Amino acid sequence: MDPSVVLVETAKKRTQQGAYADAENLLKKALALRSDLLGEDHEETADIRTELATLSINLQRFEDARRYLYQALRTYHRLFGSEHPSIAAVLSILGVVCCRLGETEDAERLCISGLEMCRRVHTASSPHTATAALRLALVYFDAGRLSEAIVLYEEGLTVHEAQETPEIDSIAAGYNNLAMVYCAQDRWDDAVILLSKALHLGSLLPENSAVQSATRIYLVYVRYRQGDHAVAESDLREVLPDLVASHGPDFPFVLLGEELLFATLFHSQRFEEAYGVLRRLPEKSGRVRGETHPETASIYFGLGVVCTLLDRLDEAEVWHKKALAIREQTLGKTHTSTVASYHHLTALYGEMEKRFREMGLL
Repeated sequence: MDPSVVLVETAKKRTQQGAYADAENLLKKALALRSDLLGEDHEETADIRTELATLSINLQRFEDARRYLYQALRTYHRLFGSEHPSIAAVLSILGVVCCRLGETEDAERLCISGLEMCRRVHTASSPHTATAALRLALVYFDAGRLSEAIVLYEEGLTVHEAQETPEIDSIAAGYNNLAMVYCAQDRWDDAVILLSKALHLGSLLPENSAVQSATRIYLVYVRYRQGDHAVAESDLREVLPDLVASHGPDFPFVLLGEELLFATLFHSQRFEEAYGVLRRLPEKSGRVRGETHPETASIYFGLGVVCTLLDRLDEAEVWHKKALAIREQTLGKTHTSTVASYHHLTALYGEMEKRFREMGLL
């Protein structure tokens, strides 16, 4: 058997287990083998680049994902023209990347193009079409178009569920995402029902699958949003060690769980403990998401806020400046998050000036 095939299949299993770093190394080895054997511009080489792009999305490395997808798209277009199942898939995945980078109009356009092409080159009842519908649903959810997202989630999930051999991880992930839409509508009971179904499906996958671990964090998130901060904290202190043991400390949902733990402590006004949790996360977020990712900026911003409450104004200034620099660079000066950074820095400087005057230094 072709060694690259073995590497790709093993990488898929490791991805399902949430071992993203291992999966990435395996796919890169497979890419090198296929590039040497078949050439850079071969269909099977492009297929691995598409797999690497999907993995990069899981790792929240969206610019890497976009690069892989552009490379694959050039190959597919040269080989097959403008209409092909592989091109439909790439357009759809590229739409998700644009969504995660805040490029909403491009995200919708690409996902719609991918979905419409899937309907032409497959059928409406194809799992490929269902997956494209779920990707467009994700874009609508991020844009706040919740009703449209629900329609597409239900459409895609219905098709996946009707398959002779259903893709369990795709269905469970779809339940997770639809549950988050319900949370945005304050439909907590509906969200819990879906997450419970996702958790059951996850139990049918290999132990400690990535989707099952994600569901466990989402269930805690629901409890947190419902105001059950003590329960959420207790659950997180049980869940997080399991996730670290199963997937490693840099698993994205470990990071999300740690951010959620900070939020529970913050809202319980245990600011020193909250600071201790969040202070460990900038370096990890830099590794997992990237040093200039907006969510890394959010960690710096949170540190600035909690340091202000702890009366560590000089340290708060450092964190707020870091957050502002990233937000200006990645989101622009008029984005609501950037404006929030301006407001907090302005208030911080106002408090510093007040204290200097009280001390007779101004």
